[in-house]
Amino acid sequence: MRYPKMILIIIMVLFIFSFTIQAANYGGELNIKLQQRPINLNPIYAANKAEKIISQQIFDSLVTLNAEGELIPNLAKTWEINNQARVFRFKLRENIYFHPFQINGALSSLSKRRVTAADWKWSLEYLAASENKSPYANLLNKVKGYEEYRQGRSKEISGIKILDDYLLEIELKESYAPFIYNLTENAAVVLPEQAVLNNSKFFMEPIGTGAFVLNNFNPDQIILKKFDNYWKNNYRKERLPYLDRIKIDFSANESEIKEYHNYDIYQLSSELYQKYSELEKTDNYQLKKTAENIYYYLGYNYNSSLKKVISDQNIKEYLRNSLNEINLEQNDDLLSFIFPFQYSKEASYIDQINNLVKKNNDNNLKDEAYPEQLNLVSNDSKNNKVIADLIKNELQDKKIKLNLSQFSWSEYLNLIKSKDFK
Repeated sequence: MRYPKMILIIIMVLFIFSFTIQAANYGGELNIKLQQRPINLNPIYAANKAEKIISQQIFDSLVTLNAEGELIPNLAKTWEINNQARVFRFKLRENIYFHPFQINGALSSLSKRRVTAADWKWSLEYLAASENKSPYANLLNKVKGYEEYRQGRSKEISGIKILDDYLLEIELKESYAPFIYNLTENAAVVLPEQAVLNNSKFFMEPIGTGAFVLNNFNPDQIILKKFDNYWKNNYRKERLPYLDRIKIDFSANESEIKEYHNYDIYQLSSELYQKYSELEKTDNYQLKKTAENIYYYLGYNYNSSLKKVISDQNIKEYLRNSLNEINLEQNDDLLSFIFPFQYSKEASYIDQINNLVKKNNDNNLKDEAYPEQLNLVSNDSKNNKVIADLIKNELQDKKIKLNLSQFSWSEYLNLIKSKDFK
């Protein structure tokens, strides 16, 4: 099966307001409207766009990327990589603190909230722990001792080492210079062990080191407030952030956006972009598009009645080959577009998958082996509906009926995690 790399276009309406960077501009509130509701604000699980936007305000990584995509320091003020690109050593900033949290009913003191290398080691091992089932655990799969830790043969990841309170070392199994880019991801952040382990609602009450603290979380709105002990300054050595609060509302119906003038930033879905792009000439806002790498995939549910036929390798090959006949690149109904691959000297993972698929041959598959119908479930993304309809039409030509069921993100995640999912 071909796995197209898609670019999801996120459109933000940016209202024009002037901020000169001076101390006099401290304070105020930024009002934002997002189309998706966050479900889980624990960064090792955060998946949808809203969760990631909010997580970036609450949590910090060791290193990050600037607007040009270049690595720059963050909670690590410097780093070194050895000649073999196997050992990464990070010098940590010493003035980093976690947001306030309670331990046994008492508010933690500032001194006990200072971030050290031990916090980083625990956080990365928390991300990698197999029992936590984070979809981002493989960010660390090249670290020495990762597999032993995942399999329960070791109580720690041996390649993550505390050299002193503010010196962290990560050793890989083999040379891999791009590994450091994994540490810019939203899931690779530092967390307070006591706050995570002693609060079953950490996914709704996250504690990080970022510029803003979660103040209120309800189904339709999140309020973030300024963290007074945030570490970062601007180029004038003035304390950040400027804002006192960020208020984020979530849309119940993305087609009802008449109230967009009430917000400083308003997220439009791709299908509504054309309608509101015409207003740019007459209205007091700017449109900004951001692109994200998205992979779409189809998975077989081996708990379903499909198990009896799908165990036949010929059936799987037949379905893959049928789906590969769909020309996603030239379909005008898709709200995203196919991003042209930047090929390197070594074949990409997608190339490897496609090369293996080409070896499949369904010439010997008999008509009586076809499954008569298949059930497909997905979240209620508009793109997913378009892709599902393309798949449905293709399989219909093969005399296979496809039944599609779509659910909200929360319903979808609960469904596929259920032991009774069939």
